[in-house]
Amino acid sequence: MKVRLLVLVVVALACGWTTAALADLPNQDLVCSPDEPVMEDSETLRAWSLQLRGYPPTINEYDAVETGVVSSQELLQEWLSSPDFAEQSVRFHRNHFWPNITNVNLFSASFSLRREGGSFLYWRRTNATLNYRGDFVTCLDEPAEFDAYGNLIAKPQADGTDREGYVLVSPYWAPDTTIKVCGYDAQDNTHGLTGVFCGGRSANTDISCGCGPDLRYCRYGTSQLPVTRALGTDLDERVRAVMEEDEAYTELFTSQRGFVNGPLSFFLRYQTGVFAGIRFDPLSVSTDTIPEMDYTAEDTWYELSLDSAHAGILTAPAYLIRFQTDRARANRFFDSFLCQPFQAPDSGIPVGEEAIPHPDLQQRDGCKYCHALLEPAAAHWGRWAEGGAGYLDPETYPRHRDECMACATYGVNCSEDCNRFYLTKPLTAHEAEFLGELKSYVFRRADHEINVEAGPELLVSKAVGDGRLPLCVAKRTSEWLLGRSLEPREEPWLTDLATHFVASGLRFKELVHAIVTSDTYRRVR
Repeated sequence: MKVRLLVLVVVALACGWTTAALADLPNQDLVCSPDEPVMEDSETLRAWSLQLRGYPPTINEYDAVETGVVSSQELLQEWLSSPDFAEQSVRFHRNHFWPNITNVNLFSASFSLRREGGSFLYWRRTNATLNYRGDFVTCLDEPAEFDAYGNLIAKPQADGTDREGYVLVSPYWAPDTTIKVCGYDAQDNTHGLTGVFCGGRSANTDISCGCGPDLRYCRYGTSQLPVTRALGTDLDERVRAVMEEDEAYTELFTSQRGFVNGPLSFFLRYQTGVFAGIRFDPLSVSTDTIPEMDYTAEDTWYELSLDSAHAGILTAPAYLIRFQTDRARANRFFDSFLCQPFQAPDSGIPVGEEAIPHPDLQQRDGCKYCHALLEPAAAHWGRWAEGGAGYLDPETYPRHRDECMACATYGVNCSEDCNRFYLTKPLTAHEAEFLGELKSYVFRRADHEINVEAGPELLVSKAVGDGRLPLCVAKRTSEWLLGRSLEPREEPWLTDLATHFVASGLRFKELVHAIVTSDTYRRVR
């Protein structure tokens, strides 16, 4: 307590406050007065360099400014155009996008190889294992044998199982090595005897499906970590590209560029069909546009040109996976870039005594306070699959499917697409009228239906047009560079910054330049 009081007194004296003034202000308002002298030029130069590049100026840079070889403004412009500033901008935006998804499991156990003790045998525990070995056991620690037709020979064992030997394989994650893989699991067929795709969700029941060529349909240990890292880096690279090319800030949310490296290219081409809780199907990018790259090329990046359905970071796989529901996706955008968190007032929300809560959250007591805005906002992601990163194109996934309505009405088994993307199991009479409708259209008002088809880009366009996005970006960026929240008395300055930001063509560098050259910034201690 004594230390805290001492800090407050020091701040008060530094800002020139009297004891009476100190008593009248709450702690969070103890900021320096507008009359506080600005920093010296050398102090400003140091602050600029630390924040915009991540390290202090060099002695030569100090000397160049002091001797007039270069002005501080010229140096500032040089720093704002540097890769270091782009990197600092990437770090700033990570706080808004939260792109760390390395804990996401992209494979189910059926497509995961395990290693058997000291024998170093790699095998899978799948439903097919029961069919070809008779139990969830590994193979024999001996080379596999084949009959005249190339079929594996399984030998009867004392425990009642039939087990084959191993084959040597160079796995995609370590192509310069060889490992012992149980014969059935090492099969390199792309399609099984039943016609099933061996890299698809049903492959674990076909005994002729193994892990495919170079084990491409399976993962082992940490082999998926380079993929999840790459998904986050793809998002970083999109931010970096906008900053380095000095594009309009809205390109973050509207650009059709994407980035892949070796692990991500390999995953998108070969592994998105496997059974997993997080799903990438229907794949949102044509594999024809993805370059063939070695899985091990983790540091080699290639820029993709995506189609018009994509909306920059808002439809990037890392964003869709990090925020897996449409509501979560809208909530993150509103909070970070519109400064509109969906938050109940301190006084709470009055709730009536409705016997049965309405299933439409836009009408339910208590919920509608936020959801009257959140539901139509979430609809902008209505064609991006929840619980994954797939895209539901209008041609393949129309608003209404008769087959989905029929299966729901007559009690026959519905297809996976119907169960996953269309309303087939209404819980209340209110929902019954939407049978067979794409879920994103359920309870959707007529004037909000365009949100589903236009996507997140329409939401961004509205937020730029009404000024919410420029004002919020100016606020978030100011708070980052000042290292504190803005005060109510600084609202006019914030409005001027937002106006300047718009006038510059929404160029982030111009906004940062306006902030760090202001007297408000130079009074920061």
